[in-house]
Amino acid sequence: MNPNIPAPSSAPVDVMAAIEASGLQLGALVEYDGRQVETPDGPVFVSGGRGRLRDVWTTAGQVIARVEFEDGDSDAPLLVDVRPATVFAYKKSSELAEGDVVREHGMRVRLDSLDFGRGSHPDRSVYAWTGTVLNMDEVREAGHVPLSWLCTHKWESGWVVDRKDVWTVQGNDFVTWAVECPVEESAAVPRS
Repeated sequence: MNPNIPAPSSAPVDVMAAIEASGLQLGALVEYDGRQVETPDGPVFVSGGRGRLRDVWTTAGQVIARVEFEDGDSDAPLLVDVRPATVFAYKKSSELAEGDVVREHGMRVRLDSLDFGRGSHPDRSVYAWTGTVLNMDEVREAGHVPLSWLCTHKWESGWVVDRKDVWTVQGNDFVTWAVECPVEESAAVPRS
């Protein structure tokens, strides 16, 4: 038994409503990012994973998901942190769209707004998307990029940090990006 899995609780929370709200079903192929977990010895980083959603329960007012890996081991992230498993589609810069999740330097970057596009010549178009880094715990732990590169600043009687989770995805159509797409269950790992 994995020591990172909280014990099931009988707290009066509507677990079925939480599962329904997540859009997931028991048995679905899911994935989640790494996270900081509090232990008696202090915070510990637990790697993300990918497996089948096998159980859901509540403890300490939170809804927990049990994800079973291919090797039979399990982990228990929060249900809100679990998402359908993804594969990658590759898109040119001009094909990116708001809401796409781009994988770059170990980050999962959700594209929020197109800051500029189309240069002065059609063959030299440059696109720059402001995005939100969704897996900050993993980025901090692995040191994928300097954390100062993820900050934006604004003027308020002096420069102050506005955000600490921002990344710009930019390039022309000579650049292709790995974009997350949900796994089709029929093409996913067969159930045993």
